[in-house]
Amino acid sequence: MLYQTNAAKESMKVQLRTGAAPVYIESYIYEPGFFRFNWHSSYELLAVLCGAVDIYRDGQVRRLEADDVVVVNPQQGHATISAQPGTRLLLVHLLPESLWPGEEIPRFVCCSTAADRTALPFVQLRYYMASLYTGLSTGDQAGQSAALGAQYCLGSLLLWHFPPQESRKNAAPDPKQIQRLRDIFAYTDEHYTQPIRMEELAARLDLNPAYLSALFHQQLGIPYSEYLARKRLQQAIHLLHNTDLSLTRIAGAVGFPSVRALNVTFQRYFNMTIPAYRQATRAPADGRAKMQYPHYLDRQDPEVGPILQRYLAAFTSP
Repeated sequence: MLYQTNAAKESMKVQLRTGAAPVYIESYIYEPGFFRFNWHSSYELLAVLCGAVDIYRDGQVRRLEADDVVVVNPQQGHATISAQPGTRLLLVHLLPESLWPGEEIPRFVCCSTAADRTALPFVQLRYYMASLYTGLSTGDQAGQSAALGAQYCLGSLLLWHFPPQESRKNAAPDPKQIQRLRDIFAYTDEHYTQPIRMEELAARLDLNPAYLSALFHQQLGIPYSEYLARKRLQQAIHLLHNTDLSLTRIAGAVGFPSVRALNVTFQRYFNMTIPAYRQATRAPADGRAKMQYPHYLDRQDPEVGPILQRYLAAFTSP
């Protein structure tokens, strides 16, 4: 695979897992660099601690500045890139089933602006994000309890202040479904550079095409064709940053049938052409935007600690 996991993040992130309930909380602080297109099954809450960042979602780009907060919904394709040197972001991942077990998965529209970033809902979101991160960073039981409480407060704040626009069913797959999804992912990881038809994939996995399509959409919230396009686009962005290959070579290397197909998919997600993107994301002097992974930080970073303390001190109960 062209795109790989980053072991450096493991030493910087803080997590909480429990066996009694489907709880998985992850939080870390990082300096964005490489424009990494991704999506996942958890909610992602981002707070800009300092600097500025551009976030790409649903074909739109939004500039976020210090103290801005944004929520990325499960399976929502997105990417970030630093708009200023020294930008630092606080990230929190929360599982929908941890917040609303057995219920539908709400989708929120939550993104602060200069006009409302100091409003109480965003002050509260920043407080509980900072509380969750600092609680887990202590590594003790009291900190874990604080993180659990912060998780539920974040969920309730989103429901209270940002009424869901839509929902989808939160149906947990059975073990057989989990294995089938793993088989789909494994096959796609190995063959995404080649043409893949749903009928062919289903036949290779000994599944009915209609069942495979319904299973994939039910569990991920997107059709398989969309997952495959995102996979290819993710790899294409990596090559755009790290090679001088032509668009023809890149399209062929990641499975797009033509440069036009690559351009159409790219513009659908980011609302800009690839040449405009290359110009906008030209690497800074230190080359960090060329790095495949963000630069992960800990709370001892001199820029981070005072900001987290400000978030915790500024909270005012309604």
